Amino acid sequence: NQAYRRTQPHTEVIEGERRFTADAAHELRTPLTVLRGRLEGAFEAADEPKVQSALRKALGAADDLLALVEKLLLLARTEAGQAAPSERVALDEVAFEVAEAIRPRFGERGLALVLE
Repeated sequence: NQAYRRTQPHTEVIEGERRFTADAAHELRTPLTVLRGRLEGAFEAADEPKVQSALRKALGAADDLLALVEKLLLLARTEAGQAAPSERVALDEVAFEVAEAIRPRFGERGLALVLE
């Protein structure tokens, strides 16, 4: 009984974090989708290459944020026991995709990112 009382506050904190993750992801998904749509419209209407370049970068950042929100939603569903059945994940492919996504940031700083 005493052990239960000691773990109860931790359980409540973890449950609060799960709810926060799910709520935050749901709340962010719609505005990010709207933002992405507006950026696409601006990109299509832009005539200047510099503006198009900036908008292309903004679209990439919006896509990254939407992907993060989707991962948060998946995490929340998994923790709630509502996730899709498990599937195999090729970690080398995931690592390669992440490395390719962040490679430009390394280049901006004069660094090279090498995967073996």
